[in-house]
Amino acid sequence: MASDSRALDPSPWLKALLSENAAERKAATLALGGVDSETRVDVSPLLDALGSADENTRFWSVVALGRLEKQSEVALGGLIALAGSDPAFGLRQAAVSAISQIAIDAQHVREALFAALADPSEFVRRESLQAIAKLSRLSEREVALVQGLEGDPSDTVVNWTRIALRRHLASKT
Repeated sequence: MASDSRALDPSPWLKALLSENAAERKAATLALGGVDSETRVDVSPLLDALGSADENTRFWSVVALGRLEKQSEVALGGLIALAGSDPAFGLRQAAVSAISQIAIDAQHVREALFAALADPSEFVRRESLQAIAKLSRLSEREVALVQGLEGDPSDTVVNWTRIALRRHLASKT
């Protein structure tokens, strides 16, 4: 989204995440987590914050970008990169959720969702399966990737594997 004088500037919220004052940090998380697709926000500062050294800043930027949905399409590349490589599993999980909220049907998002099935964190794999379960059609290759998790050590991942496969079968009828 280009800079728009009517759009909210999230920069003060991002700065407040680094505050020593707990109330300021809490207010910033509530503000960033409270935006939605109807909120006009300049996403540029959020996009820049994806590269922050501060994990909390990256996390809340990811959350806000996901909640802004289509407004955040410009951030998909950065979010996909985080989903595949951030050292913090919670950030990878949040990035998977965000990309599915922004453009679940985009081919590069689909590819990232299926790549996340191989993540070492069960939470990231589960988040990916929850997004995949929302897809209307799966290719044979995609079905095989999901089926590969039927023997996952996490019961939650196995359950979401079954849900995704049932939804896929139901969409074929």
